[in-house]
Amino acid sequence: MSPAPYRSVRSLLLAAVAFSGLPGTTVLASVELEQQVQSDSSQEVINRAGTLLGEGQLIRARAMLLALQDSPSGATLSDEQGQALWAMLAKAERQIQRADRVEISLQKAQFSLSTDNLVEAKRQAQFVIDASRASNEQLDAAHAVMHLCSTRQNEAMSKVDDVIDRISAAFSSSDYPTAKLLLTRLGQLGLELNTTQQNTLDTYRDQLASIEKDTGTSFGAYNPAMGMLAPESGLTSDWLTGSTQDGARTGSYLGNQPEEIQPEAIDVELVQEDPQVDVLDAARRFEAQSLMGQANLAFEERRFNEALTLYTNVISNFGSYISQEDMALARERRAETQIQLGVQGGPENNILDQTLVQDGLALQRAQAAFENYYEQSQQALSEGDTSTARNLAAQADLTIKRARNAMPESSFENYQDRVADLISQIQTTEEQQRIAEAEAERQRLAEQTAQLATERRMERDEKILANLARVQALQQELKYEEALEVVDSILFIDPTNPSGLLLRDIIQDILIYPENLG
Repeated sequence: MSPAPYRSVRSLLLAAVAFSGLPGTTVLASVELEQQVQSDSSQEVINRAGTLLGEGQLIRARAMLLALQDSPSGATLSDEQGQALWAMLAKAERQIQRADRVEISLQKAQFSLSTDNLVEAKRQAQFVIDASRASNEQLDAAHAVMHLCSTRQNEAMSKVDDVIDRISAAFSSSDYPTAKLLLTRLGQLGLELNTTQQNTLDTYRDQLASIEKDTGTSFGAYNPAMGMLAPESGLTSDWLTGSTQDGARTGSYLGNQPEEIQPEAIDVELVQEDPQVDVLDAARRFEAQSLMGQANLAFEERRFNEALTLYTNVISNFGSYISQEDMALARERRAETQIQLGVQGGPENNILDQTLVQDGLALQRAQAAFENYYEQSQQALSEGDTSTARNLAAQADLTIKRARNAMPESSFENYQDRVADLISQIQTTEEQQRIAEAEAERQRLAEQTAQLATERRMERDEKILANLARVQALQQELKYEEALEVVDSILFIDPTNPSGLLLRDIIQDILIYPENLG
């Protein structure tokens, strides 16, 4: 086995142990634990990923599937499981392509935050903040991610020198995979380091790249998808300090081991209950940390109904997968949430049932509001008020999107298709109205032009008739020169007027005749 894949397997095994509360030395020594992942555990991971897809948690679902694919059990899947894995990955990719870009970026930001990739988390959160079509709820969540990233960075700044010392120790002991992993994770925090710290890290990176080039060996890379099965919380500094006191939140799998452990050095006495480390157990620990993070976000954003549901879920179903500190925090915040909502502190199942009922009622209200907006929009469209129809359609779309997490993906897509069809009808009606308005304007201008032409012709004819009468009067008075001037004005108005042309010739002859006689 080459160094790179071996490092990946070893890191995964360490991660699984870190989140099952076992000493890291024991598991590192037993590469044979790779064979302990049973097919039924893999199937449950696939089933859980399917549930996440149905709940709209597309990024988490895809990461869990990728983690299973890259894990040791990925090579031992049955044909049926392998086909199910690839089918679900394809489905996840299709849904991600069709999903709202802002929502996908928000999920990526939250996932990156949970894996301590603060650079990516802030980048995705900033995209949501800059998006003009982001909802208020999405903006609040994005700002919360930015705030948590800043808090995490401030917390990590005091640990940088310790991490650099650990990198130096790893180089001294030729533990280059650990050094590379620490360098990668420290870089993902996006900290503003001083010149000395930055130069030191750059030097280690250059040395590591040179060693890889000279030996032709890759020391592996940090894969956040593997973190789905090695679920450390992105909001803890344990991996920075190398602490192993809390098995559910530790970063001991980062390689902070003072001695190189050989596979044969297995201490059987360290394993008191012969626990079985498998993919499902690690995945549930990650899910517990993820739910805890979502609950904390909902609590900080004052979305108390959602926070109550999440905290109750963690306490009731994932109590054995989180630390005592997290359990105490969950209980404290759940009690405060109950006070905020005015919920009586009865049995936990009753609270959960009440919360689920409230969520169901909220979904029903959202569906009723959607139908109301939808029908009003159709009514306005039938009356030709496309502006009002478009505004109501937008309200219907926003209402159903806010309730997206409370309904199956198929139902949400059905609502989205209805909104899309309605907007298409509005656009068609608007286009028809524009065509009709343009035709009406063309006809109005044509009629106005014809009317102006008629009025001008009538005005010209009236002037010509008046001038002809004046010419006749001037002829009777033998004022032929003045009569000729009036005739010229007639011909100026209408150069081809027959009466004007005839009168001009007659009067000119009369004026010329006396001169010839003289």
